[in-house]
Amino acid sequence: MIDSLSRGPEGMDEFLKASLSLAVTIVGLGLTWFIGNRIAAFWAERQKRRELELALANAFYSHYGEFRAIWRFWNQSVEELAADSEEFKRRRETLLDRASIAEGGLEAALLKVSSERLLTFTDQEDLGNLRQAFQVLRERIQENIPISYGYSEHQDYLEFKRLATRFGTLLASRSSQRAPTPEEAFLAFREITDNKYQPRWKRAGKNDHHHRSSEQPLVNTSRQFEALWPSHLSTQPSEEKRRGGDVC
Repeated sequence: MIDSLSRGPEGMDEFLKASLSLAVTIVGLGLTWFIGNRIAAFWAERQKRRELELALANAFYSHYGEFRAIWRFWNQSVEELAADSEEFKRRRETLLDRASIAEGGLEAALLKVSSERLLTFTDQEDLGNLRQAFQVLRERIQENIPISYGYSEHQDYLEFKRLATRFGTLLASRSSQRAPTPEEAFLAFREITDNKYQPRWKRAGKNDHHHRSSEQPLVNTSRQFEALWPSHLSTQPSEEKRRGGDVC
């Protein structure tokens, strides 16, 4: 460049051209670095968000599996044990605790999805009904009656399945919208947790059952509880349940 300046006006032109080329190169490299970092940060954040969404979906699937396991064990306990027996009371207390934990897990998932996604009013209605449907298990245990819809095509039973799969697909899908504002998240969660959805599920799963009498005889036809209780809850149904298919 110094040699170019010594050659007068022509040298000055060459110097300016070289300086401009150098400046363009430096700016280009700077922009490439800046844009590249921004893109990398964007995709890293999106990937992390996706991982959290899938983790939440898996947590819901786990809570649903626990819900069904408790359902099966509770119905079997009601069928096999007298209501005034110590074994029945022990199982009832344990299952009631487990049902409450599963219910709390769902509540946490509902709060998270309300805070991170823009939900339509239909979404909010479905999630509000799912929350109440999950409470049916705890309520029937408190009432000392089994959960039964009578048959697998019962309207309430099908609706419960629809709501569960609706929430599962919502959690597993990618969110293409912006995150809700704190006010939008609050309004969505308030709608989901509104007790106006409770009457719809007040008699769900009862199938015209009455409260059990403590004078019912003890009919202990299964020994699997003795081997597994209370260390953990097995998801294996009895032979009768395996032959009968879905528990409803």
